[in-house]
Order: sequence, then C-alpha cells, then structure tokens
Amino acid sequence: MMQSTPLLKIAYAKEFTHEKEQMREYVRVDFNESVEIQPVGEGMSHSIIGISRNISAGGIAVVVNNFTYLYKPSPYLLRFTLVIEGKKRSFVLASEYVRKEALADGRLVISFRFPQINAEDRQAMMRFCFEQQLLHMKKSKQS
Repeated sequence: MMQSTPLLKIAYAKEFTHEKEQMREYVRVDFNESVEIQPVGEGMSHSIIGISRNISAGGIAVVVNNFTYLYKPSPYLLRFTLVIEGKKRSFVLASEYVRKEALADGRLVISFRFPQINAEDRQAMMRFCFEQQLLHMKKSKQS
C-alpha cells in the first residue's frame, strides 16, 4: 500500500534572495571531560589540564584556570578521551589556538580547531556528537 507524502510549496518574489548562514562546519555538543593541552615546540614543556566545555569534529572549547604558560602562535597537542558506542577511545590531536574568552570567575575558555585530523578520528568524533545529540533528544522527551 503506497502512502502519499504531504508536500508544502512556498512561493516567494523573484527579487528576494536568501543566503545560507552557518558559522560551524560540524555540529557542536556539550562535553565536560578532562583535556590536556600541550604546546608543541622547542622549550615548551609545560602542559595544563582543563575541562572541555563543548566539542565538534572540527574543534573543542576548554575551560582553564591559567593560560600564561602557553603561547598563542604555537601548535598544540590535545589529549582527551571520548566514549563512543560504549567504548572509551583516546585522542591525541594536533590543534591550533582560535580564541579565548574570559569568564566572570576569572577562568578562560580557550577554543582550538583540529586542522589536520585524519578521516578515521573525524568520523569517530562525528559519531560521538551524533550519539550525544540522540541522548539529549531522549532526555528532552522524557522530561
């Protein structure tokens, strides 16, 4: 038995133009876990531990108490673990500093992007974000 699918047709004036406006390439989800931030380069042995705020397959935002030992122009290695499909998976990703935002309590939110992430790691992170979205939707429906 075939069912018809309802269709909605919207007409607009030909002179009307619209643009797709999207700031992010990947969906970002809340994520609160420990992240180690390690600068890469000569003489840069200090690393700090922060707590992630959110994550996507393209980057991560991390809350830190202090950013003075780290240097903006330097590349970074970020180490963290995600639970994907019920299994823990550790990541060590090359990253670049994007920006920092001061919080009212004096801590900083540091945003990093993953410019050279391999396809397997990116796919795993996309899977994680998808799973987190599904969990959030289930929790919202139960409330």
